[in-house]
Amino acid sequence: MEHEGHKVTRARFEENLALKMEDPAFLADISPLLTANYYWEPKAAAQVITERLVALLPGIPGRARSSIGRQSRHRVGVGHS
Repeated sequence: MEHEGHKVTRARFEENLALKMEDPAFLADISPLLTANYYWEPKAAAQVITERLVALLPGIPGRARSSIGRQSRHRVGVGHS
């Protein structure tokens, strides 16, 4: 993206992630990519991404931040045997 002159702000990324968390097609696409018997919690995963990665992007937090669940203390994924 940088090569093409596009910049992603923190607010724009947060907005995009919040929209994806409400998109059943997006959420359904993720599970097949995970290992068998792996359970994941999308909202908790989105919160971890927001806190650990998106927070590193330039800019101020957007309004979408509050729409991503505040579940970062919950398990993001749990392997089941």
